[in-house]
Amino acid sequence: MALPPWSQRFDVPLDDLFELDDVVTSEIVAALVPELRRAEARRARENPVDLDAWSRVNATWLSLQNDLTDKALARKAIDDMQAVLQEDADFALAHAVLAYAHSLVVEPAHEDTGQPNAHREAFVTHSRRANALDPDDPAIRHLVGVGMANFRMAEEAQRSFRKALEINPDYAPALGSLGVSLMYVGRTEEAIALIERALRLSPREPQAYHWQSHLGLAFNIIGEPKRALEFAKAATERRATLMGRVALLMAHCQLGNTREADIIAHDLQNALPGFATAANLTRLMQQLVPDEDRREKMLQMVVPHLSATAPS
Repeated sequence: MALPPWSQRFDVPLDDLFELDDVVTSEIVAALVPELRRAEARRARENPVDLDAWSRVNATWLSLQNDLTDKALARKAIDDMQAVLQEDADFALAHAVLAYAHSLVVEPAHEDTGQPNAHREAFVTHSRRANALDPDDPAIRHLVGVGMANFRMAEEAQRSFRKALEINPDYAPALGSLGVSLMYVGRTEEAIALIERALRLSPREPQAYHWQSHLGLAFNIIGEPKRALEFAKAATERRATLMGRVALLMAHCQLGNTREADIIAHDLQNALPGFATAANLTRLMQQLVPDEDRREKMLQMVVPHLSATAPS
């Protein structure tokens, strides 16, 4: 049986006893938050009739984090949060979850079409309402920031994550999301420090697989493929996402594991045929790897495996 998060050892000098007290408190609080959210979700599933709004909102929030790519789930979340807001129009967290759900429905490639614009407008309306109703809730600032990142509003997203961390410096979701966001502007070392801290504070966070996949990418970028492989494997064991698969492919290529690289490339081609092209991988690497020489070397290692496994 897994030990509870507060059973771990904390080895610090005796003269740092007061600091240790702060560390232990932060670690326990951070570990309890996702557990409380899971308890609310279980209660929502077990007692679907006459639930209080808080349980319904938390169950929806948790379900969205468990699979960020499920568009049908995001659309259901929109309907569910609209129902909650009909009962309580000033429920700040419901507005934030609703805004977040609108950002998950949209495919980035379709942002210029009519329907996604409607989702973007709804996101703006409900995120502003959530912040106005409860400006000091780090969870709301984080959810709004993630929605901004999904709509490619990178600078605004980072400001929202930083605001969440001003309110609560140990809020793991904001630490992880800020780290992921910084990766896409080439600040890899900063990203690693933030995501590792998020995972240490809240290793059972529902979106931990998302953080691990990006740590896999980050360690590939700085030339540590063994560590990259460790995190990419952990991420894909939880959920086989696009970024987790790409991190696995990059790590195996750098380590010279040709057979494993071909297997992952084939899996990537089958699961995500629209993405797994040299052009798309190049665009991703342009975001993630600021050093041109390093980027070209990585592409030279990875692209041949995609080409070799592409459907004829």
